[in-house]
Amino acid sequence: MQFSTSTPHPDEIMRDKTSSIIEWIILDLQPFSVVESESFIKLVNKLDPHYRLPSRHTIKRLIIDEFEEKRKIISNFFQNSTFKFSLTCDIWSSVKMESFMALTIHYIDSKWKLCHFVLDIFNFTGSHTGTAIFEEISKLIIEMHLENKIIAITTDNGSNMISGCKKLVEHFNPGNEITGLTHYRCSAHIINLAVNEGLSISQSSIKKLRKFVKKIRESALIIDDLKHIFQSDGKAFLRPQLDIKTRWNSTFEMINHAIEIKLQLETLKV
Repeated sequence: MQFSTSTPHPDEIMRDKTSSIIEWIILDLQPFSVVESESFIKLVNKLDPHYRLPSRHTIKRLIIDEFEEKRKIISNFFQNSTFKFSLTCDIWSSVKMESFMALTIHYIDSKWKLCHFVLDIFNFTGSHTGTAIFEEISKLIIEMHLENKIIAITTDNGSNMISGCKKLVEHFNPGNEITGLTHYRCSAHIINLAVNEGLSISQSSIKKLRKFVKKIRESALIIDDLKHIFQSDGKAFLRPQLDIKTRWNSTFEMINHAIEIKLQLETLKV
C-alpha cells in the first residue's frame, strides 16, 4: 500500500535511494517485508513523497543481485592478487540445531595492513565428516581462485576438522611443498582443553556451582528473591553468571562472580 500520489523521482534518483534502503536492510538485519509495512511506507512518504518503495520481492531480488556482484568482485580480486592468504574456519549449530560453516580470510595488503573479512557462511547439511568438510572448503577455494594462494588454515581440534584439513593439505600440496598450505590448530582451543583438564581436580565443586547458578537463572521467582536480597543489603543487583564449556575464562568469571556475591547467594540458599 502506497499512501503518496506525488510524481515519482527520475529512475536514476529512485535507484540511488533504493540502494540506500538495501544497504540499511543488509547492515541492520531488517526483514525484506519491512518495505511493505504500513507505518514504514507512511514514514518514507513523509520524508520523501516522490520516492516509491519497491516490494519485498523486488528488494530480495536486488539484494541477491548485489551479493552476486560483490562475490564476483571479490573473486576477481583474488584472481588478480599477488598476496598470500590464510583461512580460519569453524562449524556451529544454531538454537534450531541447524549447522553452519563459516570461513574468514586474512591477508596483509600492499600497505602492510592486516585485513580480514568473512569469505562465506552457509548451511552445512549432512554428516560433519572430514570428507564433507574437505569438499566444502576446497569447493570455495577453487570458486574464489585461491588454489595457489592459501598458505594456512586454522581450525579447532575436532577430529573431523583435523581429518578434513589433512585432505586439504594433501590435495593442494601434492608435492608436499614447504611454501604450500599448512593446517594449524587454534591455540586458544588448545589452551581451553589444557585448562579444562586442570580444572578436573575441582570438577565436583564447579558442577555444583554451575547447577546452582543455572537453577537461579532459569527461575523468575528465584531471581526476584535474589533481587530483594540485594535491595535489603543496599547493593545493586548482580545476576549470577553461567559459564560456557568451550571458554575456560567463562568458568573463571562464573566462579569469581559467585565469590563477589557470595553473601547474597548464601542467603538465597538458606
